[in-house]
Amino acid sequence: MTIISNEETLCKVKEILVECLSLDMEPYEVENDEALFDGDLGLDSVSVLELVTAIEDYFSIEIEDEEFSSDIFISAKALAQFITQKINNQDQ
Repeated sequence: MTIISNEETLCKVKEILVECLSLDMEPYEVENDEALFDGDLGLDSVSVLELVTAIEDYFSIEIEDEEFSSDIFISAKALAQFITQKINNQDQ
């Protein structure tokens, strides 16, 4: 059973965000609570699909259609919490 911490997940989510959105910044510069859609990060409906694919590939998870919610894409922190919970629950 693999348990992953939210901090580990958050660091990787920030890396994926910077890469997928081609941001001119370092992952550590992404604020934990910065808005993904309405903030400076510029996430939109097209980039969210690329982001989800990258997350699913890296973390070896599948985000089901019924799990999609604007709540999990509020911030890097919220997204990391969702992923951490999903990973840790699938191993139980």
